Amino acid sequence: MEKNFESLTPKNDIDISTYEEALSFALAEKTITNIALTGPYGAGKSSVIESYKMKHPEKGFMNISLTHFEGNEATGTNILEGKIINQLLHQIDYNKIPQTIFKIKNNTKKSTLWKYTILILVFICSALLVVKFKNWTRYLNGSFTNKNSGKLVMNLVKFLSSEQFNLIVLCIFTGSIVFFMYSIIKFQINKQFLKKITIKGNEIEIFQDQNESYFDKFMNDVIYLFTSSGKNVVIFEDLDRFNNPTIYERLYEINLLVNKRLAVNKKKNQIKFIYLIKDDAFTSKDRTKLFDFIIPIIPVIDSSNSFEQFIQTFKDAGISNDFDIKVLRKLSLYIDDMRLLKNISNEYLIYKDRLSEITLDNNKLLATIIYKNLFPKDFSKFQLGIGFINEIFSKKSSLIQDIIEKIEKQISNLEKQLEDSEIETLNSVNELDALFLKNPTDGFYTVNEKKESDFENRSDFIAAIKNNSFDVKQATYTSGYYSSELKTTLSAKNISGIFEELKDKKEYLVKLNNLNNKESTKRTNLINKKEELKLRMEKVYSESMSDVLLSSEIDLNDFINKLECDENLIKSPYFDLIIFIVREGLIDENYTDYLTYFYENKAPMSRIRT
Repeated sequence: MEKNFESLTPKNDIDISTYEEALSFALAEKTITNIALTGPYGAGKSSVIESYKMKHPEKGFMNISLTHFEGNEATGTNILEGKIINQLLHQIDYNKIPQTIFKIKNNTKKSTLWKYTILILVFICSALLVVKFKNWTRYLNGSFTNKNSGKLVMNLVKFLSSEQFNLIVLCIFTGSIVFFMYSIIKFQINKQFLKKITIKGNEIEIFQDQNESYFDKFMNDVIYLFTSSGKNVVIFEDLDRFNNPTIYERLYEINLLVNKRLAVNKKKNQIKFIYLIKDDAFTSKDRTKLFDFIIPIIPVIDSSNSFEQFIQTFKDAGISNDFDIKVLRKLSLYIDDMRLLKNISNEYLIYKDRLSEITLDNNKLLATIIYKNLFPKDFSKFQLGIGFINEIFSKKSSLIQDIIEKIEKQISNLEKQLEDSEIETLNSVNELDALFLKNPTDGFYTVNEKKESDFENRSDFIAAIKNNSFDVKQATYTSGYYSSELKTTLSAKNISGIFEELKDKKEYLVKLNNLNNKESTKRTNLINKKEELKLRMEKVYSESMSDVLLSSEIDLNDFINKLECDENLIKSPYFDLIIFIVREGLIDENYTDYLTYFYENKAPMSRIRT
């Protein structure tokens, strides 16, 4: 079956309708020379520019792409400048830049070697003839003037020893000197191989501008390279990976000087710089000062459409039916780069085909490949039995022990509740309220014109208050002005708040809980829950790591925070993927068997089809 692999290189045939219009405007506008295409990694910036280049080859493009993958530490500006110069040199015909101080190694043509060999030989021979012409004449006359020499030979000897031939040789000799002097002067002007000469102890600089600094020499040569490149648009990719904003300032200055040089030389063309950068390459509004025009690139894939991109990519590869749709939907949340998605699809096709004799769980294989692509360094450790996932699984026994301890505490608590409910002497909430409710210190309550003494017991009095919506009359004792006799004053009052305040007392709540547990249904529930916990405690030893991590007794965040982990791994925006694939069982504690899938012909015997 033919496999549908995907290229990871930028596409050059995508729809760029709006982007094309914006780029054409920026490249045509004379006041715009620094253009930025912004968007996150994988947004499709390279595909947009490649598609535009394909549609407009007449613009004359040059790409400068600097590879850098760590991106954690800023790279020195001088290093970046050197990298840019290096890429410039190797994209420009060396014959167009003879005056550059930078040298490119190249094989010399055999025709050139023969040309200079013959010229040197002619120079040497003509020099000898000029200096030793009398000896040359004497030799010819002595060797070829005998009677046996023919007329043709005699005429040739006469010519070769004549003043006319001497003049010709002298002209050849002079021409050779002029040619070599021209070549040396040209080489000196272009390459400046002689910096200084010393005359009577004094150093004299040759072809040297006394006021030119080293940086100026460097800058001038870079400007020379750009103006001699024959290109109109220079595209800079991946500069943002170096975390060095200064390089943009240097390139902005170079672009300004390059276009001024072209204007001074009365050239009609301009050289435009296009930068492909991520949105957060600058932390402030400075980017609007460095760039004359900014084109935002809407990502091809993000959290809002990642699942659809997953489905489409896997459909194109013919593997969409290999996976559980729910698993795909969850995994898609962690993939936001189209190139990464294509590579995952490619790797899956290869692994699936090469390991066709092994019974695979396609969901687990896909999850492992995604983990391998997002965390290649940690995956390598994982294969060696170390790394973060291995660290998680190594804590399984301690997690189980924590769960057992927490279950034992729950069982102990249930047993205490059952025991307390058995010895509780109260039989109702009214009795409990009657025990804790206190009468006013300066009087008493009445309900429906009845005092507490009018009821059979205090719990009935409490029940009557509740049935009357807690509306009572509070009798207050007062003494007369002219008599010592106490008088009773009645005032209406709702005492529901006093009953609510009882629930703030710990002793009240304990007895209330005992009363609730004393009720037969609740007591049965407590007994059943206790038995369930005992059964759970027996089974927890055989549970998978996924079940352990999902258990209510485990605080997953607290557990993860306590693990030893590479700081860069934790800072990764994809870190949650590792937790997800372990929690969902897409990589389980039998991972050592599963890893053998990544070593051909070494699958576990239990995995081989029979």
